[in-house]
Amino acid sequence: MEKNSVFVFGLVLFSQSWYIACLAKNLSLSTEESALLAFKANINFDPRSILATNWSNITSCCVWIGITCGPRHQRVTELNLYDMNLTGTISPYLGNLSFLKVLDLSNNTFYGYLPEELSRLHRLRFVNLGDNSFSGGLPTWFDSLTNLQVLDLYGNSLTGHIPPSFFNLSKLERLALDTNYFEGNIPNEIGNLQNLQVVSLASNKFSGPIPSTIFNISLLQILELSNNSFSGGLPMDICDNSPLLEQLRLPYNQLSGQVPANLAECRALQLLALSYNEFNGTIPPELGNLTMLQELYLGVSKLQGEIPPELGNIRNLSILSIPAALLTGPIPSTIFNNSCNVIQLANNSLSGSLPLDLCHSLPNLQNLLIENNKLSGSIPRSIGNCTMLINLSLSGNNFTGAIPEEIGKLQSLRQLNLHVNSLTGPMPLSIFNVSTLQAISLTQNYLTGYLPSNIWFSLSNLQGLYLAVNQISGVIPSSISNASQLSSISITSNYFTGFVPNSLGDLQHLRLLALGDNNLTDEDPNQEISFISSLTNCRNLELLYAQANPLGGYLPPSIGNLSNSLQYLDLSRSRISGSIPVQIGNLSNLINLDLSGNELIGSIPTMVGDLQILQRLSLLDNRLQGSIPGDICSIRSLGELLLGQNDLIGSTPACFGNLTSLRILELDSNKLTSIIPATFTKAKHGRSTRILLLKYLFPIVAAVMLVVAIVVLLVRYQKRSKNDIAHSSALEETLDEYGSEGIASTRGDVYSFGILLIETFTGKKPTDDSFGEEMSLRQWVSDSSITTIADARLLREGEEHFSAEEDFCVFSIMELALDCSKESAEERINMRDALHRLQEINIRFLKDTRTARNG
Repeated sequence: MEKNSVFVFGLVLFSQSWYIACLAKNLSLSTEESALLAFKANINFDPRSILATNWSNITSCCVWIGITCGPRHQRVTELNLYDMNLTGTISPYLGNLSFLKVLDLSNNTFYGYLPEELSRLHRLRFVNLGDNSFSGGLPTWFDSLTNLQVLDLYGNSLTGHIPPSFFNLSKLERLALDTNYFEGNIPNEIGNLQNLQVVSLASNKFSGPIPSTIFNISLLQILELSNNSFSGGLPMDICDNSPLLEQLRLPYNQLSGQVPANLAECRALQLLALSYNEFNGTIPPELGNLTMLQELYLGVSKLQGEIPPELGNIRNLSILSIPAALLTGPIPSTIFNNSCNVIQLANNSLSGSLPLDLCHSLPNLQNLLIENNKLSGSIPRSIGNCTMLINLSLSGNNFTGAIPEEIGKLQSLRQLNLHVNSLTGPMPLSIFNVSTLQAISLTQNYLTGYLPSNIWFSLSNLQGLYLAVNQISGVIPSSISNASQLSSISITSNYFTGFVPNSLGDLQHLRLLALGDNNLTDEDPNQEISFISSLTNCRNLELLYAQANPLGGYLPPSIGNLSNSLQYLDLSRSRISGSIPVQIGNLSNLINLDLSGNELIGSIPTMVGDLQILQRLSLLDNRLQGSIPGDICSIRSLGELLLGQNDLIGSTPACFGNLTSLRILELDSNKLTSIIPATFTKAKHGRSTRILLLKYLFPIVAAVMLVVAIVVLLVRYQKRSKNDIAHSSALEETLDEYGSEGIASTRGDVYSFGILLIETFTGKKPTDDSFGEEMSLRQWVSDSSITTIADARLLREGEEHFSAEEDFCVFSIMELALDCSKESAEERINMRDALHRLQEINIRFLKDTRTARNG
């Protein structure tokens, strides 16, 4: 009887314990389910209706999408709603999921602050809240999550500093705070996190030095600090305590000093990115010992000297990128003996030539980018062996000789950039057989040849054709329209003849059409210009240049039907006659309209007033009659109005005084009864307007414009005189006064130009009495300061001294003049370089004066 009582008592006790345990379990599940439903209630956008249809108290929360429960206690251990396009805030009840180990809400649009109740989730090991819109500072309670191993908060709008207490998370292995708005210094306490393997703090506003303690983390594999404002240098012993470092990403900062040679001790390094900083000194040859290195980025820095040949020892290197530094000397031949996919050395001062066996050991080369250096010699024929090439850019060098036919073997090539060199000979037709080409840029060379007529069907990917400033002749084939993806055609300054084909109107993607300075005509010079009408089908056309061609004919009324996107229209010096169609006013997005130097008659149509965003209108040198329409005054953005050398009559509209943007007004050589309206002479809204009646032209700008025009003439003379010496006599007569040897030569021309520059800006000549055997004009300039040699007539009215911007402009031009007029012909720069420098001076001067005026 007693045994039965004991048994019954034990059974009751077990039943009660089981009941209490079940009750506790159900209560816990009920609490977690309630917490999750509260989380769901804070979701205000669920485009896939995942939570709306699946998260229901009809079923256990352990089977809900995104929920994982532990097998033993059936408690929620994981909440993973990655990339579900959810929008909402985080419910504080989420802090009731006390068994939660994994929280992943990344790639959604959660916003607001992170609730402090999350600090109760002491079992959390993995938190990824990246790519959301959370705001506020980094919560201080994170340091209570002592089991945390991964913390990803990247891609939010978090702000403020990182508190030192944050670095008490001793188990943390990955920290990703990139792409936020954190600022200030990184505390030295980051070195306490000895289990860190990945640190990503990129794209924030961090500043100050990179704490050296971070390089004492022996398990560190990836350090990503790019796109901040870190300053100072890198420790010289950077790799002594980081033997496992695989990626060091520090670009887009303000780091300076030398690149530590000690980086060679990071034997596991696979990626080294230090570009877009202020590093100086030379590239350590020790980097050649990084046998595991695959990507090396050192560009856009102040690194100088030669490229160490030792870099060629890195057999696994796939990307070598050192553009826009101060590198000099030849490219080591060893660089071309590894497995590189990308060699990017553009915008340095590298010299020498390319090896003849360039592609012998580069079977994987896809991008060879060495533009804008001082490389010379010929392009090796072995380039055809780099069969994987996608982008070949050799532009802005001094390569000579012919373009090798072997380039036609590069059947994966997309970009061919050989512009601004000294290449000669016929343009190889083989390049037009490369069907993958997207851009062909051969501008500014000495190439001859013609455009083939039968291959354009195969160029179905071609988007840009740039052949300007060469000696290419023949006709523009009508079949060019079969390259249906063409968006840019630039053949300016060549010897093209024949008609402009109407088939150009079939190019639906055309944005740029530059045909200027050739010998192109229209089908009938006594009729409307037909190709303009055909271009009305090109609804994306933005830039149309056909200046300096003997087109003849009339402007068709259909000109007003050109693309609404058209911004620049230049038909100057094209022998166009007839009147300006009133439909010109339909081109509502025009910024620049140039019809100067033609034979236009009639009046200026009042409809030009509809060109509301026009900034420059040039109708110079025509035979326009009538008065200047006051409708022009409605173009509030007009900055240049050039109406000189016509037969305009009447008075200048008084409303010109309301054109507050107008900076240049040219009305000379007309029959106007009044030139300057009284309202125009008053300085309104701080305006400093220059009225250009030649004598009012800003002197320095006028001088620069004059010499630019002369040097362009000389460049074209040099180019054309090789094939057409008969046309040189007139120019020779013009330059006889400045010649030093009595014969026409390119070196003599550049000397003459140098002396011309000196005369223009000093107002003196070599034949003046003050110069002779003891002191030449050139020597006087070389030995004197700008303030003593500059012609006082260059000063603007009422000024006694040059501004700093004017001083620098004249100084730069005098430097150029001295380089052009050196005694030794071999030491003189060539005319192309002179043009380039002069254009740079002009651009710099205009920019500086604009900055000074706005400042």
